[in-house]
Amino acid sequence: MDAFKRDEITEPFNKVVFDVLADELDPLSPHKTLIFCVTDAHADLVVMLLKEAFRERYGDFADDAVVKITGVSDQPQSLICRFKNEAFPNVAVTVDLLSTGVDVPTIGNIVFLRRMNSRILLTR
Repeated sequence: MDAFKRDEITEPFNKVVFDVLADELDPLSPHKTLIFCVTDAHADLVVMLLKEAFRERYGDFADDAVVKITGVSDQPQSLICRFKNEAFPNVAVTVDLLSTGVDVPTIGNIVFLRRMNSRILLTR
């Protein structure tokens, strides 16, 4: 497990992942994306790299289209409410905070950048 975490958190690995994802995801799409990360620091890296990839692919876009929503985020409940009910954020990057008990009908994409050991999360 530790080797997996180290591999997932490296910037080169994630840069390749998000260069590909930027071709598949649209920061202006009505379909939301939820990305699960290994740690809070990994979530910070993912937000940074995904924003870079979106800028390269789409040019300017709303900075609040991609946000980190974790327990250490400023006002996480407000961010969750915005993710559920507003156009932005369109992409939420989390660790565990949005894994269960949150219903966002407009989610069209789920990206796991960590191991998933829960059948409940995979069968929803």
